[in-house]
Amino acid sequence: LGEQPDLESTSGIPGPAKVALISLLLIVIGLLILVGYNRWKDAQDPYAQPEHKQSLFGIDPPNPLESEFDESGQSSEQGMKSVSSSHGLPTGGQFIQDGSTTTYVDADGKQWLKDEEGGFTRL
Repeated sequence: LGEQPDLESTSGIPGPAKVALISLLLIVIGLLILVGYNRWKDAQDPYAQPEHKQSLFGIDPPNPLESEFDESGQSSEQGMKSVSSSHGLPTGGQFIQDGSTTTYVDADGKQWLKDEEGGFTRL
């Protein structure tokens, strides 16, 4: 009982080297966890999925089964009062930005005002 404890390391590795080795091991484990988390997070993100890249960033292509003419034979663009996005506007026009309002003037001279939701209403 009166003996002094042996404070010498039994592993043969000096104290500072042991601390450096343990620190390096913890850094490697942390990096592996971070890489695994990022891969899991990317798998959860719908914009990182291959299907999203193929869909042209969420723009739906026109439906070929929908006719652009109504029962009277007129183009459905002639009778439209509003569209949900700029993709529904008649072609051949130009956008005019005036302060905070955006107006689209089509090839026939009709004006369309952009609303808060991103759609356009014919004036």
